[in-house]
Amino acid sequence: MIEVVISYSVTSDSYTFELISPLTLIDYIVKPDPLCKTFKRNICIECSFRSVFDATRKCKPVNQLCNTYDMISGQCTSCYGGYSLNNKGACVTTVSLLPPNCADMFNGGCTSCNIGYILMLDGSCKSRMPGCQTMLRDGTCVSCSIGYLLNGGVC
Repeated sequence: MIEVVISYSVTSDSYTFELISPLTLIDYIVKPDPLCKTFKRNICIECSFRSVFDATRKCKPVNQLCNTYDMISGQCTSCYGGYSLNNKGACVTTVSLLPPNCADMFNGGCTSCNIGYILMLDGSCKSRMPGCQTMLRDGTCVSCSIGYLLNGGVC
């Protein structure tokens, strides 16, 4: 009889055996944690990329919508575009919450507009004025395209 310590590597998909002391190999064969990157003495010591330990030391995946996350808790610290961070550290969709013609939001305000619209001072998106080449964020046109005349902030 021999005691065996099993190390499992997800990246190479292989087991490593170390001889320790009397025990049978059958005593140590267990189903590995599929998200564990490194086992030592049959205990997961490192989770694979984008997974963290839960309370039972089993690896759990991080929410796939997280751009960045806390390496201990797995809670999102930022989200991919189109998603916002809620107060529980999870990413939730913001697409349905976008105001008309808003391309992206941050902290409840539009930060960029769809093509053909300009971001106003109040955080809304306004359609570009026909013939206006340069429009201020207050909606005033300051220069016009060729063939248009500027008259009181309007082309």
